[in-house]
Amino acid sequence: MNTQIIHIRKWVPVAIINFMIVAVYGWVMRYKISYSLPFLFQKYLLHAHSHFAFSGWVTQLLMIFLIGLLPTTLSNGRRTLYRTLLYANLINAYGVLISFTIQGYALFSITFSTLGLIVSFLFAGFYIYDSLKMNFSKAKLWFIAALVFQTLSAAGTLSLGYMMGSKSIDINTYHASIYWYLHFQYNGWFMFALIGLFIDFLYKKMPEFRMPSSFFVILLLSCAPTYGLSIPWMLPTWADIVTGIGTIAQAVAWFIFFYQIIRLKAIRHISDSFGRMLVILIGLAVFVKITLQLISLFPLISQMAFGHRPIVIA
Repeated sequence: MNTQIIHIRKWVPVAIINFMIVAVYGWVMRYKISYSLPFLFQKYLLHAHSHFAFSGWVTQLLMIFLIGLLPTTLSNGRRTLYRTLLYANLINAYGVLISFTIQGYALFSITFSTLGLIVSFLFAGFYIYDSLKMNFSKAKLWFIAALVFQTLSAAGTLSLGYMMGSKSIDINTYHASIYWYLHFQYNGWFMFALIGLFIDFLYKKMPEFRMPSSFFVILLLSCAPTYGLSIPWMLPTWADIVTGIGTIAQAVAWFIFFYQIIRLKAIRHISDSFGRMLVILIGLAVFVKITLQLISLFPLISQMAFGHRPIVIA
């Protein structure tokens, strides 16, 4: 009898197919810049692309891996619940994709977005509850924090949905809502879940591995303040200072992480050369991200960078 809660090897290809759909949408949007596709609206494609990328690709994959870490001692009812939530997220993601492609922000797309939030809330609630009861991973605090940030990010979606539905858009609130959602998804839900998965992997490969708790604490406390990097034009002086402290603290946290990884030669425990190369490239990407954040603390650079929305998102 199979003791796994889900068949991870069967679910991962589903998420990768969703990633390929995201790539196709990206290609179509770029195609439309030069050539006409009158039956497709660029703004609708943009919303469909971004929403599906978050729900159908990244969130679906993270849910798969997080569920896969849960102990097989879970009750049959709990196993069924997690499988149901995984299917519900997938079906809803396709609902979001289709509805946004056809009508943009309207009844069906807002409905599917709302249902997606409900699924995420349920998953976060049950997973956090089960995590607090069981000791299944040394990285479970990372997963709990990730899910809390995922829940916090929903405030941006709700605010945006309300403005779109009521046709009462304030440009500052509109951008603040988008960046709130993006920040707590990227730097909260995605980042903490992925770091947790990597640390869980290292603990299983290296029983002697230890990651200083200061890395988690600093990154946790600096997550909310660094939201200010996305909306510098809206912040008073005191908030700018808090954002700067959070940005520097985040850089310190990553120094602790990289130092520990290099000191223990952790990458050698990744068996294949492609995996090692991938981890190194990810490390370089994080280094670039932190460097750009630190540079953006200088007022002149900040004014140049954040005057262009694509740079904020980048």
